[in-house]
Amino acid sequence: MMNEHEKLFLQDTIDILVNYDGEHQVEGLKALIDETRERLIKLSRNEVTKEDALGIEG
Repeated sequence: MMNEHEKLFLQDTIDILVNYDGEHQVEGLKALIDETRERLIKLSRNEVTKEDALGIEG
């Protein structure tokens, strides 16, 4: 079961995908895919920190 900061992180990832601005250039789409992949891998490995969920860069 996911904890609260993992749920927040996943919701943020979903928001990134849903709110994608529609820039259909190859580089923009590649960046979107790469970011989503990295976020989902981090989530699946239980590596999400509270700072990740809040968008705090360390």
